[in-house]
Amino acid sequence: MKKIKNIRNEFFQNSIISILLISFLSACLPQSKYNFEKMEIPEWYLAADTVFISPDSSSNIGKIKWSDYFKEEDLLLLIDSALKYNFDIREAIKSIEIVEELSKQSKLAWLPQVNANILGINRQYRSSNYYSNPSSKYYEHVNQNPPSSLHVQSIQNTAGLELNWELDIWGKIRSRKEAVKFQNLEITEVQKIVQTKIVEQVVASYYELLLLMEQKDVAESNYYLSKNTYSIVELQYESGNTTALAKQQTKSQMLTAKSLIPKIQEDIDLKKNILSYITGLHPDSIQVSKRLWSLETDTLISYGVPLELIRNRPDVRSKEFKLRRKNAELGVAQASRYPSLVIGVGTGTNAMLLQNWWNIPGSIFGSFIGGITQPIFNNRKLKTDFEVAKKERDIAELDFQRTAYLAVKDVSDALIIINSLEKQLEIAKDQFNTASKAIGQSNLLFNSGYATYIEIINAYREALDSELNLNQIRFEILLARLRLYKSLGGGWQ
Repeated sequence: MKKIKNIRNEFFQNSIISILLISFLSACLPQSKYNFEKMEIPEWYLAADTVFISPDSSSNIGKIKWSDYFKEEDLLLLIDSALKYNFDIREAIKSIEIVEELSKQSKLAWLPQVNANILGINRQYRSSNYYSNPSSKYYEHVNQNPPSSLHVQSIQNTAGLELNWELDIWGKIRSRKEAVKFQNLEITEVQKIVQTKIVEQVVASYYELLLLMEQKDVAESNYYLSKNTYSIVELQYESGNTTALAKQQTKSQMLTAKSLIPKIQEDIDLKKNILSYITGLHPDSIQVSKRLWSLETDTLISYGVPLELIRNRPDVRSKEFKLRRKNAELGVAQASRYPSLVIGVGTGTNAMLLQNWWNIPGSIFGSFIGGITQPIFNNRKLKTDFEVAKKERDIAELDFQRTAYLAVKDVSDALIIINSLEKQLEIAKDQFNTASKAIGQSNLLFNSGYATYIEIINAYREALDSELNLNQIRFEILLARLRLYKSLGGGWQ
């Protein structure tokens, strides 16, 4: 017992010396501090006309949940299904789970490692020509004479606990923990980016599907009108009131309108396949109950101020967290160039014969190892790692700044496009109304004999083109507002 007490006192003495040494070294702890350079973000967005837009930040559309921003029930069902079953979303979630596991490990990295040696058997046999003698104590216990060859040189049966602890005197473990934390935040923002992208893909495909259905309706309507005109021209030809050329040209116009229908239907089916892949739904279950012209949008857009993008857009925040992660990794590379202090403690039982294994205290052993290691020459590896880490941090800063400035540009571009499209929409409405009236008037004149078939054909063509153009502009406005919503950071909430 006296021997155990001496070992315990010696252990406490060594521990006190280690604590004092740690306190001294921590006083000169190097720090990898970094101050972000201030970015010259503009205070407002460049837009061609600010009549219909508002800088009010309290109702910024980028902060509105996608389930509140989009009103169509069938569209909301498609988005909800995509966020559950889309492959990219599910993969991003798994990536987050991986980083979360690394985060759990990093939180415990400062604790010592403890290993149990449940059973250790070490038997050494030597020949008669070996320089050492046989283990006399072993052969005394078993009452045998050592053989001339392959005699027992040593035997150990051990069991115990081993504790190894690398003390974080330079902040290396703490920097690793910070790096994993920011990696977790970075991956979380990446998942938001993926979700925003998926929402944009679903909504854009939904709008394209509505546009195609409108185009199909226009093509069918134009075909039936052309068909009626052809019937009249055919009667006139049979009665000798018109020429074969008029009959052929009218029929050609009718077939042109008819040929659009199967092509548009093909595009509709292909678009449903795209939505099926994105959402995980069967193409036959993808139905739309709205019309393109019924999707009215607000005339006032609230877009906030450019500085809000830094807080709201997931791609900007992802780059910021990447920059912070690279700065923490620089701290790891910096701390790796300084001495490391490792403490090892072990205790257990050690006996030559198994029957003495649990002979307490006769078989108890203990060990205490402490060492400070200073790297001196490692083929310039540590310095290279440090310099590379600095440059990677600088690259991450440039990437962060570029993403922030591009975010401001995206919003400004969207505002300019929306403003231009709003003006084009008013002109397209006038063109369509004029072309629609021209059809009615040309039909009356044609039936009365005051207009030729060529005037009828031109009226139908202009009406078809003007209605297709009107629907195209309506679609582009919806798409531009969707992209403005995404560029302001919406879609991930």
